[in-house]
Amino acid sequence: HIYREKVNLGKITHSREEVLRILEEMQGQYPGADYDLLRKNCCTFSEDFAKRLGLEEAFPSWVSNLASTGAKAVDIVGEERMAQLGDKAFAAADKVVEAIELGGQERTGTPNAGYKFGDLTRGLIVVGRQRTRGPRRGPGFCLCDCFRGIRRSVKQIIRS
Repeated sequence: HIYREKVNLGKITHSREEVLRILEEMQGQYPGADYDLLRKNCCTFSEDFAKRLGLEEAFPSWVSNLASTGAKAVDIVGEERMAQLGDKAFAAADKVVEAIELGGQERTGTPNAGYKFGDLTRGLIVVGRQRTRGPRRGPGFCLCDCFRGIRRSVKQIIRS
């Protein structure tokens, strides 16, 4: 996890005791055994807590965008189909992580760079360029580099 920024959610009007009561209520609704990376995680807890404190308007949507997008993708594909995919689903996740790492390395010039927004796309462009023969044209990128990267990654997943 890489710290992104401090977000001021505003001021609460609850007393310390009221905040503790809210947390006690939430404790039973967020047991560790129910943790789900996409649907019930630290971000969903934080958003729920902010709502209960009356700060839902200030909670930034980018905090939960990645997890909610992943949950929607699983919903579209279906839990049963995801289970059928088994190792291919894990391979797909590995390819995403690999692309993010490549994107961070491309951005900073060093391995193990912390994640920044755009690293996935940047990494897919790198994968696409690896497949392209010939010299790179200028400092920019071609959108087809990104599509080539996606296609290459998907083909590798299918073959696994």
